[in-house]
Amino acid sequence: MSRWCPNLQLFEWPLTLLGFQGFQTLLAPRQEAAAGLQAQLGDAAAVVLASHADGKVAVAAAAGPGAVGVGLKAGAFVGALAKRFGGGGGGRPALATAGIKGGAALVSDVLADAERALAEALG
Repeated sequence: MSRWCPNLQLFEWPLTLLGFQGFQTLLAPRQEAAAGLQAQLGDAAAVVLASHADGKVAVAAAAGPGAVGVGLKAGAFVGALAKRFGGGGGGRPALATAGIKGGAALVSDVLADAERALAEALG
């Protein structure tokens, strides 16, 4: 665990969900950070990043070719995730972003819901 990423959460399935809380300054821009982490983790990885700033939660998701191949599309995944919290988003199958209005405590809820949704999607 690093001092820059004290809230790292890592969940193992056939894919990997990786969530950071509070990365708005360290890992900006979010899409590049998500894509870079996914590339480092490999083709079968999925990455979800969430942070809070200026009264909203920003979410970025990246899915490797292996993840997309088993039906996990980042755009659809992050769009549905944000919609459950009253936000919106979307993007390409491999890379997407979303925004949700709310407080900093919402970051943990969003990441917990992402974990649950990914577990359901992978059966």
